[in-house]
Amino acid sequence: MPHRSLKKHFLVAAPILFGAFALFIGALPAHAANYLYSRSITVTSSASVASGTNLNFPMLVSSTLASWKSVGNGGNIQNLITSPTGVQEPADLVFATSSANCNTTGLNFETERYVSSTGELEDWVNVPSVSTGTVIYACYDDASVVTDQSHPSSTWNSKYRAVYHLGENAATTTIHDSTANAFTGVAGTSTKNTATSTGKIDGAKDLTEQATDYINLDTINHFNASGGSYVLSVWINPHTGQGNDGYIFDVASGNTGNRIVLDSGQNAGNTASIGLSTNLDPNISLSSNNSIVANAWQKIDVELNSGTGIMSGYLNGVLTGTSTYSTLSTLDGVSGGSAIGSRFSTDIHIYGGILDEFRFSQATTSPSWILTEYNNETNPNAFYTIGSEQSSGAAILTMSSATVNATGTTITIPISGVNGTLSCPGNACTGFTITNLNSNNPAATINSATVSG
Repeated sequence: MPHRSLKKHFLVAAPILFGAFALFIGALPAHAANYLYSRSITVTSSASVASGTNLNFPMLVSSTLASWKSVGNGGNIQNLITSPTGVQEPADLVFATSSANCNTTGLNFETERYVSSTGELEDWVNVPSVSTGTVIYACYDDASVVTDQSHPSSTWNSKYRAVYHLGENAATTTIHDSTANAFTGVAGTSTKNTATSTGKIDGAKDLTEQATDYINLDTINHFNASGGSYVLSVWINPHTGQGNDGYIFDVASGNTGNRIVLDSGQNAGNTASIGLSTNLDPNISLSSNNSIVANAWQKIDVELNSGTGIMSGYLNGVLTGTSTYSTLSTLDGVSGGSAIGSRFSTDIHIYGGILDEFRFSQATTSPSWILTEYNNETNPNAFYTIGSEQSSGAAILTMSSATVNATGTTITIPISGVNGTLSCPGNACTGFTITNLNSNNPAATINSATVSG
């Protein structure tokens, strides 16, 4: 007789007979995916955590759950793949506005980090509307899903000119842009230009004021635009003794044209300011003297609003300064250049510190968005709560292993409760334990001759 080895996961929806070799008990829905589990993710209902309503918001989901381990490590993630940005991610874990939508209409997301042995996950999920009490769902465990379900370029919509997570391994000089623009940067050749595992979110880029220790965005049409509004966002962690006037970011239209400079100020890294136009004026301070501290993470946001002519600076989600400015006629990173961690045209004004999550967008923003983004990124697990694991309605019959003789006779498996012993007619099968069962399903039938183990 031919023999087959069976392993784990029979769906139990009702007592149904299947033909020889069939391993599922219960009919699958018509759609392609059938995620067995889901968890709600609810934005904390506190105005201090999520302010206002924010549309198409890339929400950071950063949590570690045993259920999100791979099956080989005792979890419920069936298949692992490589994401478009080169990191390992679960194939069968998606997000949606309801658990039912996981199988049909999911949300766009990007995986920045996943550890299959622990269930640690860091995903950016584009949520249609985020406010206090917003609920989305993570759905997972479907062995039939073996292809990538993420969409990084749709997670960061068209308003984003570039998004750099800055977590690349030090062995590569390629700095990936997650937007559809694919504006790839090039890390400097200094051996000090290394990725660090202590980034604010996943890894980050550690710059130590070496001559080639910066990220070159030159000669690429990264930020070419005329007369528009702009938002710059970045997490910084200055080194002790960071030198004066280190450029965190610089983009310009030629050496004498319009430019935007975010620098560390003139007091050994203790202040940060934003400069605009040829002579870098006007400047606004993003912090009072000594309020930006060394060896600690701080988030900087700057908005240039061409409609109002107001430049606004934020530190850790809070507005710290404003100034009027003349709208930029052009901002052309091709005829000029752009760089992260240095002046674009020469290896001077090198910044010393760790940088993470650099974003440049061509749009206006709001204080609500900036505060919500800061709170989400600084402490994701206070920003939302994760609900208990819910099944899709089909119980699971778990068997460690079995051998099947397919001769067409039928054996019935009585189910008495959440845990029960597998019994068969005569001596057909012995030694199995049934787990994770729904006691409302009293029996299941597998059409095969014998099950033994």
